[in-house]
Amino acid sequence: MDDAEKTTPTTPVEEPGAASTVPGPFAIQPGPPPAPPSPPATPPAGPSGGQRGHRYGLVIAICLLVVALLAAGALALVLVFPGHKSPAIPRTARELRASVRLARTYLNQEGGALASGKNADATVYSADLKLSPKQNLLSGYEYVLYTNRSEENMGEVVFRVYSNSAEVRGEGEEVKVSSVAAGGRDTRGSLDGSLLSVAVPGGLAPGRQVLITFYFQARVPEITDELGLQTLLGGTPPGGYGIFGHADNIYNLGYPFPLVTRFENGEWDRRQVPPYGDPGDFDCAYFTVNIDVPDAFTVAASGLRTAVGGGGGRSTYKYTGGPIRDFSIQAGLNFRTTRVKEGETELTSYYSRNAGDASDRIIEYARQSVRQYNKHFGPYPYRRLNVCEAPLAGGAAGMEFAGQIFIGRTMYGDLGIELPMELEDLGGKETEDLFKELSGGLLGDAAEFTVAHEVCHQWWGMVVGSDPIDHAWQDEALTNYSTVMYFRWQHGAEEAKQQLESQLVSQYWAGSAMGAGDVVVDQPVADFGDQFTYTAAVYGKGALFFEALEQMLGEGVFEKDLKAYYEEHSFEVVTPQDLLDSFKAKPSDPEAVAALFTRWLKEKHGSEDIVMSLPGGGVMKDLQDLMDQLPDMDLGPMEDWLKDLMDGGTTPEEQSSPQPPSTSPVLPI
Repeated sequence: MDDAEKTTPTTPVEEPGAASTVPGPFAIQPGPPPAPPSPPATPPAGPSGGQRGHRYGLVIAICLLVVALLAAGALALVLVFPGHKSPAIPRTARELRASVRLARTYLNQEGGALASGKNADATVYSADLKLSPKQNLLSGYEYVLYTNRSEENMGEVVFRVYSNSAEVRGEGEEVKVSSVAAGGRDTRGSLDGSLLSVAVPGGLAPGRQVLITFYFQARVPEITDELGLQTLLGGTPPGGYGIFGHADNIYNLGYPFPLVTRFENGEWDRRQVPPYGDPGDFDCAYFTVNIDVPDAFTVAASGLRTAVGGGGGRSTYKYTGGPIRDFSIQAGLNFRTTRVKEGETELTSYYSRNAGDASDRIIEYARQSVRQYNKHFGPYPYRRLNVCEAPLAGGAAGMEFAGQIFIGRTMYGDLGIELPMELEDLGGKETEDLFKELSGGLLGDAAEFTVAHEVCHQWWGMVVGSDPIDHAWQDEALTNYSTVMYFRWQHGAEEAKQQLESQLVSQYWAGSAMGAGDVVVDQPVADFGDQFTYTAAVYGKGALFFEALEQMLGEGVFEKDLKAYYEEHSFEVVTPQDLLDSFKAKPSDPEAVAALFTRWLKEKHGSEDIVMSLPGGGVMKDLQDLMDQLPDMDLGPMEDWLKDLMDGGTTPEEQSSPQPPSTSPVLPI
């Protein structure tokens, strides 16, 4: 059942301190009973003997009916607790195992074939969540059925608590975790930054399962600096890009509850969330999630909506889905929706009243992207894909999750946000006009690229998983170049060339202008040193590696290899070597493919291999004029770089680069 009507459930949503319906050590003891009511001043007249006899007979009849229902196992149908109207979710190991079947209905027909025989014994999650906007608080119970698929005995299970990472929380309140149990026994939960370690009493042998339960509470931070101007002007960048945060009654809840990290080579992944980039290195799993919000909020979430409950001014929405790599929720006050269909997938746009006509363009970009990637890479495997307008921080334009993407509201032309103090003093119509031009010009042109990029992550990163913390290029660079391919398929070769220049080549040189220089692409995110270097290397140089590889192999072979890579590795987590092997399987010279990989991703030849020339004028010129009005601000090399572009139309690097070897062709502009 999808988009179901509100129902009367059988399982209440618990609050901290309330009596829990969960048996065993996880049960929360009730508080003191309420004081009995004061007796009335005048005792009421008692019922007549006939009335008493009728009532006694009615009570006996009800008791007999309850006994009969108990014998039939149907007591749950009549025990309805006033005030509790949340849909039931799985809470026991048996219920969690049974929930997998419903979760897999999120797969469409082609997705079912793609996932056949995969994800046996995947982790199963159930969460009962409540969003409290007045307190900016997300809280709830989590139930996790974990299977030890390794050959090692485990003494603990480790979770990623994204909302408690230093990048997201900052100086704010720590996430609270309590009532931790494993295998029906109280146990120890140790929270260290973004990692939660839960001890398993007696250990967990290979092939065995354990049910882990706990309660958590997380503060949702405010999102600031949506244009990224504070970062550009030398300020401290906000953490996490706002993917777990709120602004203007919009709540982005990316990775809303703890997720099990990956166990490889005999040890748990204990890497903290990196300062930038994507932290989502997870195995595919199955999810059932309740989210309780005030009635006026519209909810979008991963999976299928299978039930709705409510009462007392609040609504609870139940979602289920799998196999998916993560889970995300967005709740927006008075948001609107538009639905379109592409193949076996329904796409839903969630947007604010400020979005205007941009919402129609955004959802059409998403539909076109799904159509092209379905055709050229393989089928999108799920029945739903949500596209959500979202406030994002640090200049981020979008973010991907399984079955759901966040698109920065700047892409919708909504720039009604606070400017950095340095720019506020300018005032006047000039600054306002500049940002309007950014919205309609530079940002408007970027909207389709952003949407196509985030949709493409459903193929590279979500369905085919990789390690975004140590090998970010594997999904990000491939996705960025795949987006250029989308423009070729959708709009033609000339438009693809323009996007390659403006979105890939310029990324590299813009990073250089900010002092990034040329670096090795295939390295951990934390080793890049700063976000400018990371962006230039991964989104620019790394993406251009795939352009060079396509030139070497030919368009047809390159596309065929990507399709095989997708089909073979769907719902898995693969290594860079797996990706390289997909391109080395049938070429006439596999050593040349390996050499190209080494040159572009392991060595430093960016300034030799990437040639760019940008004409001046337009928005770039307006930015330069703006900076000319800020004589007291030190913008570092960015100002000189923009002046070079305006004056000479060339990069600050060598005017003519030496020709690279034949295995690394010059990228034309």
